[in-house]
Amino acid sequence: MGSLRLILALSVFFWHIPGHPFRLVHGGIAVEAFFMISGFYMALVINEKYSRLPHSSWISTFYQSRILRLAPTYLIICLVEGLLYIRSNTPNIFSGNDLTLQARSALFFMNFFILGQDMWQTILSHSTTNIPNSFVQSAVNFFGKNALEQIYIYIGQAWSLGIELIFYAMAPFVVMSRKRVIALFVTCLLIRF
Repeated sequence: MGSLRLILALSVFFWHIPGHPFRLVHGGIAVEAFFMISGFYMALVINEKYSRLPHSSWISTFYQSRILRLAPTYLIICLVEGLLYIRSNTPNIFSGNDLTLQARSALFFMNFFILGQDMWQTILSHSTTNIPNSFVQSAVNFFGKNALEQIYIYIGQAWSLGIELIFYAMAPFVVMSRKRVIALFVTCLLIRF
């Protein structure tokens, strides 16, 4: 499984290089495969490790381990990136630009707490198209057009961590029950169709 994860990670890495020299796997497919592998591992870890702890403490222990695994590295990289933005005079959420208070607050929250970056990435990608979308238009109206630039998210690839955090929040309540897994699967299929 480690070799497969390495191939997927390298695929995503090369996909982000402008004029990428070669492709192993399409970047989007590699990210989705990572999500599947992560889901498999989390279900395995919850069922094999955490569910054997006393019921009252295993969920909090699971959440603590996930936070300690992601937060320190993410926050250090985010801090370094923020300092580089400030030092290079790159427009950022702290500089005197035309961001509204709600845009600045939302961008601060997303940059330092990860949650919402997946939705923001969707809004960014859809705002550049001419496809009518009332959700994107509502976001543009609320946050202002100036906020919809990639430079305001310090770690652009962290949108995938936002999705992973949502999965972590749901996983302890879903993977322990076959009925809940099936219900969630059917619900996802219905939403997809």
